[in-house]
Amino acid sequence: MRGKDLYIWMYYFVMGSSLWAQNIYFKGRIGVGAKSPMVIYSKTHLIETLLPTHTHLIYKGTDTQHLKNQQPLHIGSLEVNNPNGLGVQQSIHIQKRLKLKQGYLYAKPSYEDSLAISETVLHLSFATILERSHNNNFIALPIAIKNKKHFFFPFGSYEERNSLYFETQTTGLSIEMRHENLRNNTPKEEEYSSLNYLKRQGIVRIKKRGRWKLKSEQNLRIQIRIKIDVTSKISTKTVPIGLAGWNKETKNWSLIPIISKKNDSIKSDFFAANQYSLITICECIAPSKKYRSYGNFAVSPNGDGINEIPVFKSYKKHRNGQFELFNRHGIRVLKFPWNEILEGRQSFNWPHIKTDTYFYTLNMQQPKQKEQGYIYIKK
Repeated sequence: MRGKDLYIWMYYFVMGSSLWAQNIYFKGRIGVGAKSPMVIYSKTHLIETLLPTHTHLIYKGTDTQHLKNQQPLHIGSLEVNNPNGLGVQQSIHIQKRLKLKQGYLYAKPSYEDSLAISETVLHLSFATILERSHNNNFIALPIAIKNKKHFFFPFGSYEERNSLYFETQTTGLSIEMRHENLRNNTPKEEEYSSLNYLKRQGIVRIKKRGRWKLKSEQNLRIQIRIKIDVTSKISTKTVPIGLAGWNKETKNWSLIPIISKKNDSIKSDFFAANQYSLITICECIAPSKKYRSYGNFAVSPNGDGINEIPVFKSYKKHRNGQFELFNRHGIRVLKFPWNEILEGRQSFNWPHIKTDTYFYTLNMQQPKQKEQGYIYIKK
């Protein structure tokens, strides 16, 4: 069938059909066979009705295709045979098979001029089989897994498509995973640990961009194995590669225990599914027992506007914390909320503070981190 638009308004049963049009619009009761699939060549495919759960859809062509399902779609099998991929607008539940022969799956905005993308999730049942032909096939959607013990598929972006293998020791696990091509551990984000804190944990450097986001409320144990992409821009020659996770309880980045490493893959020990919310690649070493100074400063609080206060660069000003200053005899001489010092509401120009070297502690909340160092005050 050829033409600019194809509208299906009536009861229609398709067995082994090919639909080729600029736009295809399904409205009403549609029956699609499981053994004889429907092959779709249209650029836009709008589904406004429910399809049978045994439906087998094949998207084939060379132009970018768009599945505009207006509600979550429950189908048996989905195959993408298009190098330019298939954009989906709502969540898709797949019961039996997902096959990427060519191309990839990605989320598409509801409107062409819209930047907002609805929560589009690819749901895989416990019996779903995943197939792909080569490394250029990947999923750029959050993946929700329920009652499935094993999962292996690359999902990421154009920039990076690391393969992640997932396994659990039990059935009944419900978890959602996604790849985010976002910056890690930046001071402007809530998921931030100071570089000094990371070094004390044995984390030399966290990968700048790219991470996996985990979402689960269950305290069930899972294990992951990540196959590292050669384009991950992490040096493996000088410092061992590991995994860092944002611990939801401690609200800090920490090392995830690793039980095996190879040149291109890392295998973690089992951990609770709800323990971490983010996982990324890092360079790591054995943690040092020696406490590292957060920063040593020299200040001259004489009112000239130069070097009046120490410059703490790593934390956001609104983060709660207490700053304490001690003299060489261990006597506390100052205690203020640290943001009052940063904002200039408190200074070191007090009569009882003389020219000397002082020891400071900085106790931060959310995340809970303790920093310390020395300040030389010149009056």
